[in-house]
Parts: sequence; structure tokens; C-alpha cells
Amino acid sequence: MKRSLSIILVVVLLSLTMLSSCNNKKDKDVKEPTVIDKISAAMDNVASYEMDGVLEMVAYVSAQKMEIKGVSKEIYSRDNDGKLYYYSSDDATIKCMGQETVGTSIEAYNEGYYLFKYKMNDLNSKRLRTALTEEEFLDYKNNEELNPSFLTGYNQSSFTVNEDKTHSIKLWQYDSKIISKINANYGFPLENAGGKITDISVTINAEENFILKEILVDFTFSNTEFSGSQKMTFSKYNNAEKVLNTILPGDYTIVDDARIAPMLITLLGDRKNLENGSFSMSSVQKYYSDAQWIVKEKKDSKVSYGVDNGKYYFNIETESNGKKTVSTYRDGKFKSDDTEMDLSDFDAKAVIDSLIDPYGYSPLAINSITKTVENGGDVYVIQLSYTTLTCFVRNSKIESLKYESGSKQEIIVNFED
Repeated sequence: MKRSLSIILVVVLLSLTMLSSCNNKKDKDVKEPTVIDKISAAMDNVASYEMDGVLEMVAYVSAQKMEIKGVSKEIYSRDNDGKLYYYSSDDATIKCMGQETVGTSIEAYNEGYYLFKYKMNDLNSKRLRTALTEEEFLDYKNNEELNPSFLTGYNQSSFTVNEDKTHSIKLWQYDSKIISKINANYGFPLENAGGKITDISVTINAEENFILKEILVDFTFSNTEFSGSQKMTFSKYNNAEKVLNTILPGDYTIVDDARIAPMLITLLGDRKNLENGSFSMSSVQKYYSDAQWIVKEKKDSKVSYGVDNGKYYFNIETESNGKKTVSTYRDGKFKSDDTEMDLSDFDAKAVIDSLIDPYGYSPLAINSITKTVENGGDVYVIQLSYTTLTCFVRNSKIESLKYESGSKQEIIVNFED
């Protein structure tokens, strides 16, 4: 039940930039501005900047070395008339088992359009755009549920004024929620008993005037053979050059809301990686005979899953054609009726992941996106190359999913919070 290496770890570089991190909410109990507050204020006053990042990781899959290298760029600019320009690109290369996978993701905002590009191995790419106000774009980028700030969730910190009057901040010992999110983004663990990230150490270096100079991230893994670090360097303050050739509007397909294309990766991941989650699920399979569709099988299930005392568990109660079955996993044992077998936490989680995301969502498969607003949430109908996916999103959480494969199959998942 290994996940495909063609999509994990690709285009998921950390983004510790002004839009996602420096615009943090100030603590109401702090009367005097902190160093982070001063950095945020200084960055808010620059007209433009560029950030260049490099990520390097070494991990192992089936005892085979995996090398991951990521290169990222971010450009922020406000014209004299106050218009916002934003550009972010992530390129990741994975080498493992004699194969090389290359992925690219671009998000941009220019001339009132949000643009999203996703490419894999130079073979397939998807380009989508949507008209958005600046406020709508910034709300999306500053949403900490979608883009968690690493200026929160740490338990240890140090603040230093160096001899040259520059400033250094170090943050470490992050809480489990942040670390779980990072592991999910990078796809760790990659296999049974595989290593995973246990902590990150973030160092922020700023100039005397509190303008960002660089951000360094070091990853700590449960397996000492794994390693990882990232460096982001800020430059060209008030003199950044816009990238326009890769975000020409005519090259991008207009959809109702292109933001859902990258958002859905995060939203599905959040549901898969809950510490304690539950959902109801119904599925119907039909076949065509004598000029009509006939129900072949109908299943209704109640599912609970998560982590208890550091170990994965699930409970699935299913009723199909009048027959009830109960499948459970706990402490390395899978049980269903008269069947019992050993199973790893990794493989048990893959069972639940496949119920939530049975087709393996990828932005590359998107043909169209429509959006409506209902009951205080957003309803997205996403036509994929292999199914039609309807999802209801409210408060940055998926509340329901419906998969339709023509008239042959329908799967409905309703999450319970």
C-alpha cells in the first residue's frame, strides 16, 4: 500500500514569507512591540522584495536513498498606484531508485487575477486563473488553516541583538499540530516504520532596521539517517523585478475559483491526518441492463479513525444488502468477522485515506471548476478526468465529498466534527 513517489514531497516547500508569516496577529497581552512585530511592520512598509529558497533533504525508502532538492522564488511588489503583484514558484526534484521526478507549482496574483500552474515531469501541466480582489487573494494567502504560520506553535525561543546590531530569532520545539502538518505536507513516513519529522528549528535573521535578511530551517527526524534543511534569502528590496512570461493570462483557463486546485490537497490532507476523526459514507454501484441502470451494490458505513496513545486505529461499521460487518484495526491487528491479520499503522492509515480520497486527487486531472455558495459555505463541482468531485467547504474545512463516475458509481462522504 505504498503511496506513489510521483506526487509525494513534490511542490510542498515551506513558505515562511511576508504574506504567510509576517502578517501575524499580535498578542493582545503584549503592550510593547516584539522583535517579530517590528519585523512585520518593517516588511509591510517595503515596496517590493524577492526571496530565493533552497531545500535539501535525504530520506530512505525500502533502504534506498532518496534525495530531494527544492528551489523556490517569491516576488512581492506594489506599484506606485498601489496595485499588488505576487509571484511564488516551487520546483522540486526527487531522485530515488534510479528514477527522477520533477514537479513545479506556481501561484501568482497580477492585474486582478489569481493564477495557478501545476506541472509534473514536463509531460503534463495545468494552468487555471480566476478574477479576485486583492482582499480575497490576501485572505487566501494569510489563512493559517491553509498556510500555517511558523511564528506560532513553538515552545522555545531566543532573541539576540548581534554586535553589528542585526537581529537573530530562533524558534524550536514545535507542538504536535504543526509537526503533524509538516509531515503530512512532505509525505512522511514514506513506508512502514519509516522516519518522520519530529521537530524543526527556525532561525530568522534581520537587519538593524528589522528588514528580513534570511530564514533558515533545520529538520529533526526520528531516523538519524534522514536529514533536511532549507534556506531562504531576501533581496532586491524596493527593486524587485516582476516575472510575467510564465503567467500570461491567455495561457490560463478561466474557472470559477482556481484557489480550490491547490487548496484541495491541503484540505484532503487535513481530513486524512486528524488525530481523531469520523465520517459516514455511502456508495452505490450500478450496471446497465435492458436500457436501465440497476443497483448492483449499496453500502452504508460509519467510520472512526485516528491516533490513540501514539498508535493508529480505525473502526468501520458497514451495512450492505442487509448484511452488517465490522472491521477494526488496533495495536497492529486488523479484524473483520472471522478474519484476523497483522497490519502496520502505515497500511491501516492507507485504508482510511483511500476511503476519503478513492481516486487520488491531482490538480493535473482538473477539466473544469464551478462554484456556488450555499448554507454559509462554498460548493465546488470539480470535473476531473476520471470522476466528478463535489465538495462542500466551510471555515477552511471539507464537510462533505461526493464522487460520481457517470451513472456507474456514486460515493458520498459526510465528515463529523
